Amino acid sequence: MPVYHCTNCHFTFKREGKVDSCPDCGKPDVRPATEAEIEEFQRYVAESWDDK
Repeated sequence: MPVYHCTNCHFTFKREGKVDSCPDCGKPDVRPATEAEIEEFQRYVAESWDDK
């Protein structure tokens, strides 16, 4: 599943299909995430699951 990053609010998220806007702030400033952003996102998700 592709990972995207909002350049307005810096929210990083996964989404299937077309992405027109950020699900967090609603702005259209969304682009594919860089490798570094993807790695940070994956660490965050893994740590979030470890806390449960």
